[in-house]
Amino acid sequence: MAVSDGCRTAELLGNVNTLPHRIVRVAAGETFHWLHASTRWLDRVSGHWWFLAIIAGIAAIDSVIPILPGETTVIIGGVASAAGHYSLVWVVLVSAVAAFVGDNLSYQLGLFAAPWFDRRSLRRPKTRRRLDWATEQIHRRGGVLMITARFLPGGRTALTLASGTTRQPRRWFMKWIGIASLIWAGYGAIIGYVGGRAFERHRSTAFVAAIFVGLSATVVIEVVRRVWHRSKPAGGASTVIGVAEMDHDDLVV
Repeated sequence: MAVSDGCRTAELLGNVNTLPHRIVRVAAGETFHWLHASTRWLDRVSGHWWFLAIIAGIAAIDSVIPILPGETTVIIGGVASAAGHYSLVWVVLVSAVAAFVGDNLSYQLGLFAAPWFDRRSLRRPKTRRRLDWATEQIHRRGGVLMITARFLPGGRTALTLASGTTRQPRRWFMKWIGIASLIWAGYGAIIGYVGGRAFERHRSTAFVAAIFVGLSATVVIEVVRRVWHRSKPAGGASTVIGVAEMDHDDLVV
C-alpha cells in the first residue's frame, strides 16, 4: 500500500512539474493559430482593390490623429502588391496623396487656432517666445525638418499644426509636405514589396515580417527620438519635440 501511495504521489508531482510546460505549449499553439488566421485574413482583405481606400483613410487620419498604424498599413499594401493584386505605384501614390491631404488638414487646424495663440501670447510672454522659436526653427531648417518629422511618431502632426499656427506660407508648406509624403509612402511600400517578394511562397511569413518591421521602425524611431531629446543637439528631432511641447503646454489654460 505504501509503495502504491508513493507512486501516486510521484505521478502527481510529475504532473505539477509539467503543468507550466503544458501551459506554455498551449499558449504558443494558440498564438500561432491566431497569427496564422490573422495573416490569412490580411491576405484575403488586402487582395481587394478597396484595400487601397483603407490605406488612404488610415494614412490621412494618422496625419491628424497619430494613433493609427499608418506605416504598417502602407507596408501591408506593399506586400499585397508583391503578390500581384495591384501595382506598387498605386500603393505609393494613394498613400502619399492621403498623407498630403491629412497634413494639409492639420496645417489648416493650426491656422484656425493661430488667432487664439496670438491672444494668449499677449498674456503669456512664454507662449510668445515659443511661437517665435518655432517660427525661427521652421525657417532655418525648412524642408529637411518637414521630411524628418514625417518619420517621427506624432512629430508630423506637431510640426504641421505648428506650421499653421505660425502662419508658414501655404505654397512652401505644400511643396515640402508633398515631397515628405512621397518619400514616406515610397519607404513603406517598398519595404512591404521587398518582404513580399522575399517570402513569396510563405505569405503568412511575409505579413508577419511586414507588421514586425512596421512596429520595429516605430520603436526604433521613438528610442532615437528620446536619446536625441536628452542630449539636446541642434537637430531636426529635437526641434520637432520642442514644437510638440509648445503645442501641449500652450493649450493648457
